[in-house]
Amino acid sequence: SIKVLMFKVKVLFFASARELAGTSLTLLELNEGDNISAFRNKLASTIPKIKPIIDVITLAINQKYVMFGDDVILKENDEIALIPPISGG
Repeated sequence: SIKVLMFKVKVLFFASARELAGTSLTLLELNEGDNISAFRNKLASTIPKIKPIIDVITLAINQKYVMFGDDVILKENDEIALIPPISGG
């Protein structure tokens, strides 16, 4: 049988993402080779309330912004921040 390596990443929620998630921090289990889109899908299925924003929210990995279309492969202990647009007012 093929052994899939699992690992955890730390997910930080800010502003409206934190309100939707109901927490500022969670750990998410990923599979070796998972990329940003896999991360978005898994997070949305783990925390369904963030589904409406998961595809448009800005992500930062280890305090570096991820540009849309970047296909970053995630690694163990990566820290991924969900940063909603700042609403002016």
